[in-house]
Amino acid sequence: MSIDLVNAGDRMWVNYAGDHMTVHGWVLDEEGEPMKPGLSLFSQAPTLPDIEPGDRISLRVDIATRDIEDFTPGRYAVIAELHDLGLTSSPGTLILVDPTPGT
Repeated sequence: MSIDLVNAGDRMWVNYAGDHMTVHGWVLDEEGEPMKPGLSLFSQAPTLPDIEPGDRISLRVDIATRDIEDFTPGRYAVIAELHDLGLTSSPGTLILVDPTPGT
């Protein structure tokens, strides 16, 4: 799963702080709240490049909701968070399918 990060400004965004590409995805519960564990661990991802106005980069999203492999097949609302920049996406849809159809 990936998400695009777009520089919607009119100036180049420069990564002075050494921000990283860590993006976590969270399945939303029935109330629209992210299903997060009590403790989150962050792996070291590469740093974000500088981004020209209008340019976009694709970032890998790691689904961090616990035990997602035990969820029943269906549609789930999901958001992505780019931790270092404090950015959260609009909700999207995650579709889980039965890995063994016909059983």
